[in-house]
Amino acid sequence: MNTNPKQPYVLYIDSREKENTLNYLKQWNIQYELITLPVGDMQIETPEGRVTIERKQMTDFIGSLLSGRLEDQMRRLANEPVPGLLLTGSFSEYRKFAKTTHFTSDQVIGAVASCIVKYGLRFVVWVQSAENQPHATGVALAAKIIKKIAEGKLDQIPPRKVNINAENPQRDLICLACGVPLKVAENLLKHFNNCVIDIMTASDEELLKVDGIGPGRILRMRRLLGIKGENKNV
Repeated sequence: MNTNPKQPYVLYIDSREKENTLNYLKQWNIQYELITLPVGDMQIETPEGRVTIERKQMTDFIGSLLSGRLEDQMRRLANEPVPGLLLTGSFSEYRKFAKTTHFTSDQVIGAVASCIVKYGLRFVVWVQSAENQPHATGVALAAKIIKKIAEGKLDQIPPRKVNINAENPQRDLICLACGVPLKVAENLLKHFNNCVIDIMTASDEELLKVDGIGPGRILRMRRLLGIKGENKNV
């Protein structure tokens, strides 16, 4: 059970991950829980959807490609709501396989492109060299990506001002004033019958009935709105 109010969503790491991956997470002070994941190596459940990341070092990626395992792994990953792939290690790793096979650099690039185009992954991150710690940096980066999505920042470009002539100015106002994503703003307006005042003055108990609203988000809303204190119901 997660008891840290600053981290409302739990980062799950597959229990079969190697010890050095866990050490990387600890090195970056990233909190996590170990469970057996049916798909991927890192996962988090958020109001915006479940985010799943498959992590592969380049030697493993190429080995999976040559053995035919990569297609099955990408198919299962593609079925996740928000799938992503993390690659770490040097592009030159393919040369180790080129010595005994006809494997080429074009096949590496083509396989990465397929992950994006054919399987529709939301993102593919490839960390080749970062102070000679590509694997550690890659794991930390993947965890940060998951955290940003958990904070509601997926595909959310916040408006800088409210345009009263926009299609939905109330939604833009809620996004800006309450610091919530567009989808959550829409959920709030639907729950409160498009009444902005009711949203601003609602109790924490009533806000918690809205999909995408949790204690942490309510606290941020209160701070942005300048409302001191918290409802005892949270």
